[in-house]
Amino acid sequence: MSRTSQRDTSEQNKRECSICHKHFDTRGIARHQISCQQKLDDAKSAKAFRSKHRHTETSTIPPSANHNVLDNDSFLEPEQDISLETNTFESDPQHDDQEFEDEIQHDDIKVEYHPHSGRKSSIQHFEDFEFKKNGSEEAHPPLSSAPWHPWQSRMDFEVASLALESHMNEKQTNKLIDLLNCAAHGHDAFTLKNYAEMQSTWDLSAERLTKFQKEEILVPYQDQKIEPYELHYRPVWDWLQELLLNQDIVSQMEWDAQRLSKFDSESQTWKQFIKEAWSANAWWEIQSKLPVGAVPLCIVFYADKSKLSSFGTEKGYPVIVRCANLPMDIRNGAGIAGGRVVGWLPVVVEEAEHSGKADWANFKHAVWHEATGKIFESISGYSKTGYTITCGDNTLKNKGLKGEEEEVLKKFGLRSILNTFFKLANSDPYASISFDDLHFFVGIWDHLFEEAKLQFSEQNQMTEIDHQFKHFPRWRNLHHFGTGVMKNSFNDGSKHHDISKLFLFGAHNVVPETKNKAGYTLLKVMRKYINVIMYAGLDVHTTNTMILGRDSITSFVKTLKIYISQTADCEKPKSWNSIIKLHYL
Repeated sequence: MSRTSQRDTSEQNKRECSICHKHFDTRGIARHQISCQQKLDDAKSAKAFRSKHRHTETSTIPPSANHNVLDNDSFLEPEQDISLETNTFESDPQHDDQEFEDEIQHDDIKVEYHPHSGRKSSIQHFEDFEFKKNGSEEAHPPLSSAPWHPWQSRMDFEVASLALESHMNEKQTNKLIDLLNCAAHGHDAFTLKNYAEMQSTWDLSAERLTKFQKEEILVPYQDQKIEPYELHYRPVWDWLQELLLNQDIVSQMEWDAQRLSKFDSESQTWKQFIKEAWSANAWWEIQSKLPVGAVPLCIVFYADKSKLSSFGTEKGYPVIVRCANLPMDIRNGAGIAGGRVVGWLPVVVEEAEHSGKADWANFKHAVWHEATGKIFESISGYSKTGYTITCGDNTLKNKGLKGEEEEVLKKFGLRSILNTFFKLANSDPYASISFDDLHFFVGIWDHLFEEAKLQFSEQNQMTEIDHQFKHFPRWRNLHHFGTGVMKNSFNDGSKHHDISKLFLFGAHNVVPETKNKAGYTLLKVMRKYINVIMYAGLDVHTTNTMILGRDSITSFVKTLKIYISQTADCEKPKSWNSIIKLHYL
């Protein structure tokens, strides 16, 4: 059959929609018209809802987190009342007339914008809700019509990239260019003439990105000679300008706080769910503090020690920033809109004579705070002229405390140094103690895994666990541990995360409860731990999943208390209270 006849047949199998007058396949026209009619009525429904449903809900507020850090085993005593104040957010549409109630369907999505935004709320049916507008898997990195700029053509860029990746010298590169010029058939414009021109174009490319700067950090230590530390960094404001001046990137940003909720027909209430940063309560609270018309520009800031080589001999402290106004798939991805290294904190080598000394520990933190202050110095002025900045840290602005006062600071996990984040106006370092499931939960798992190696230390037990790890079926996005885990050490947090998910399968039949009661209880603790990280790792949260997640934390802590009591008489019992990441729970 010819292409023309195939096209004619295809057209014959289509019908016109009586609502939107577009043509669709006859097999799907009925379903389309139902959806089309719903979309037509959507604006009317939303308007009716806003006019009749005036008792607007307030944001769901988790139980108060404003607790003082307690001593002893206080972290083992979680709050008994862990339910969310869902009644403050959920609304009851039964007050509306029956005619309008019939229009709201189960799982309908309501989007409310912050009053300062001036944007109207809306209600959409679940199948019509566009997650890409609120940040989801459908978000894509911004595309450019000419992503190879400042090269004059894509071919120029591809050749220069090949020369760079192949470590070609000047002679080799010139030879490559000569060959391409001879072989060109007009499929693309190849304009490079020599190595020097290519290098000058690379230089022009580099000018488009914020360059690293180098400065020396001077921090005194007791009466000793001040040793300078090198800091390499990019000004954060320069990085932000790269994003804000790029129309393709800015078009992907969301500025106004949102409340997303889904209609539950069984309870006849709207259930809040959280998908992106701007749908969380904190964003709403930030925008409420800003003048009408102002919007938050939120930065995710992260710094931690990393191993820069596979052998673990080279270490560094990269400072990485991301823009929270971008959807998570973009800000967590690669490219100019993704995470950006804006600095390398100095590595303060701890010599034997300083090991374990409080003064030296404070000195290291002072160096890092001084360096961090330099990295964020470029936005300090803007924090006084309109930007509200929230930073994360657990240090205290205080100096020169000795004796009993210093012991008090130590007890509360604080340090007697100047907190650099206090230099930023409108900042509250204690308001954003950030929590990510990989970093904090892997930290907790490290201790559980350490206990497992003690409880299952017999050779036959370790061999059996490793044997079952080796024979665990391979699974996509799950590490396969072909050499076992009991005698190996791992530096990759994602591998520890996968070990925690597999360990019960590898150890469930190794020790009976009658022979090792503590070891058996430890397996129960691990099972509770898996439930916690399952809820903590959800990309989308609802009021219900947050309640279940807090229930799982309570169950985990109670089971851990039982294990601690069973191992209290050991020769060297573990000090669980010193594990800071448990306090975060």
